[in-house]
Amino acid sequence: MIDFNKYNIIFEGLCHYYKIDLSSLTFIDYESSSLHYIKLFDEIYHRRNWTQAMIWITNKLIDYRLTSIESLLVFKSHCTSQELFANTTTNYFIFVREGLYINNNIGTSRRILILKELITKSAVDFKDIEVLAKKAPQNEDASINDFFGSRNIDLFVRYLQPYKNEGSIRVIINSLKNFDKYFSILFPTKKSLFLFESGGDFSNYCGRFKKEIQNITSLSNIQKDKIKLYLDLLKSFYYETYKLSKGTLEEDVELVLDNLFEGEDE
Repeated sequence: MIDFNKYNIIFEGLCHYYKIDLSSLTFIDYESSSLHYIKLFDEIYHRRNWTQAMIWITNKLIDYRLTSIESLLVFKSHCTSQELFANTTTNYFIFVREGLYINNNIGTSRRILILKELITKSAVDFKDIEVLAKKAPQNEDASINDFFGSRNIDLFVRYLQPYKNEGSIRVIINSLKNFDKYFSILFPTKKSLFLFESGGDFSNYCGRFKKEIQNITSLSNIQKDKIKLYLDLLKSFYYETYKLSKGTLEEDVELVLDNLFEGEDE
């Protein structure tokens, strides 16, 4: 069994996130990650965008009089030679508040280190700030990928069981596993069809993957339609199981299942 505490993994329902310990943070690869939330004192910013989170935290530090525009304009970071703040808009700088703009051309990992420096400079106790992020599977430990990939396959099998027999389910899983190798080449940060925890997120990549499948000349149209239906079923599973997206399913689950197994023996 994996010791999730070792990796600072926090669960919300079935979804896992990484609690970023700013007090002991060194360079950790959070590129292609998304923010889950950032909490300062009793206020929470619940968005995925790191830049917008930096804007929020900067404004809060100013509002709490823990720093000032003048102080930020001369603020230098140890992890980048780039200018972080400016008093006018230029290339890559976006609006924070009147007289203050922030550099939007900095990678996520360095942005988190800059956040640590900014918190330290503002004399905020690290216990008063909490950051949860979703790492890209490419940047997670192999044992973590193995665990959550296997869990999703197991949950997907259970999801299918009320509808179809063991043989049909095995065909779906094996077919998706075969195409999973191709998916990992096209989308290396996501790494696998089975490492998603959001219907909306998977739907985005599913649509792009279908377009790539359509261009495979070695597949017949029947084979292409079949794997697309398998992908639609996996998408339905993610929406129904994780319920993180507010979107509506493109196909009703029953309809997908009926089309998927039309003509197959039970």
